Amino acid sequence: MLISEIYPVKIRGQAMSVATMANWGANFVVTISFLTLLSAIGNAGTFFLFAGLSIVALAYFQRQVPETKNRSLQEIERDLDLPERHDDLDHRRVSRTRS
Repeated sequence: MLISEIYPVKIRGQAMSVATMANWGANFVVTISFLTLLSAIGNAGTFFLFAGLSIVALAYFQRQVPETKNRSLQEIERDLDLPERHDDLDHRRVSRTRS
């Protein structure tokens, strides 16, 4: 459930869409390349390649992704040092012309 917890509420829908597309894209790459790898480097080679990639990914995520258990979204955002976002509409003057 990390993906749904890490994005601010304002952009959560769009960010979840992008994350889902990236997940499906990665699954597509694995599906397309699996049989080619199997014939090129064999069963054991394919297994160890994917195992190695999984270990690298695990190490990366353990270092880079913050713990979100029992924490509010505001605490997570503060720890990530995300810049505060202001809507452009609040700071823009709207001029109206009479017809």
